[in-house]
Amino acid sequence: MEERSLAGDGFMLNLLSVLQNLSVKIKLNKMDFMYPFHPGSLINIKNDTRLKLTSQEVSDWLDEFGKTHEHQPPNFSTICWFLTLHCHHLSLLPALQKYQRRLRAIRDLQKLLDETVAAEAQWRNTPFANRNKQFIKRWKQQLKKLNKSGVRRRWDS
Repeated sequence: MEERSLAGDGFMLNLLSVLQNLSVKIKLNKMDFMYPFHPGSLINIKNDTRLKLTSQEVSDWLDEFGKTHEHQPPNFSTICWFLTLHCHHLSLLPALQKYQRRLRAIRDLQKLLDETVAAEAQWRNTPFANRNKQFIKRWKQQLKKLNKSGVRRRWDS
């Protein structure tokens, strides 16, 4: 995927927040829990992971379900609730994974930088001294860039 062509984490988290606020007062007794299988559903779960069923068994069940179940027109509460649930998968989980990857990269880069600086006495007078100084400079710039992105400050505060 090309990250620049996707919606950013900020936009997706704001969308999730709006949907979450709309879903707060939804009464579960007004919901149609078979909405994901409605022919006009805005959510497609056909290719999602499922427990204890093969793709063929799911297809057979959907065919049988379509013949026996009469779908009611979906109401706002049902659509909003399922869109909110789906938006959790599209916004919150990827944002948290991205944040964890960034923290791991910062930690690994900081460890590498600390180890190289700590061993400076060993390589200071070797032919590799200039190269190691350039590495240290580059790693400090990368750390500054990773920390400057605001992700760490935004969620740690």
